[in-house]
Amino acid sequence: MRTNPHILTVIAFLLFTMTTLQSAAQQPPRSPGDDVVEVVFTSQMRMDDLNKLKYDMARTGISLQFDNVKFNEAGDLVGLNFRVRDNNGQKGSAGTDDLLNAEKFGFRVDRSKGAKTPFMVGSLEQVTPKE
Repeated sequence: MRTNPHILTVIAFLLFTMTTLQSAAQQPPRSPGDDVVEVVFTSQMRMDDLNKLKYDMARTGISLQFDNVKFNEAGDLVGLNFRVRDNNGQKGSAGTDDLLNAEKFGFRVDRSKGAKTPFMVGSLEQVTPKE
């Protein structure tokens, strides 16, 4: 009985893929030192970046939804509305149609004990670091 050499390659690939996916799924979504999550939206972001960000936030226990995303002809992100919810129940939403001129727009979740500003959405210019 002869075996097809391609079958062995396919089986090896599938075993490697299954092992990789299983080990990634077993990893905790956040490390012990990850107390602050800050996201700043910029005009250089593309839809793929926003989708990856949404996935990455879900892994940290933060739900991120985009309600309206606008790009100009040059491909710059110029506006978006978003909703964010932390797994601790904090939630908020913000939007802008002028992301090109926004200085620091996004959200910040500070899970550290005694945080002065544990949750913020919209303009992040007023965020003061924990003392």
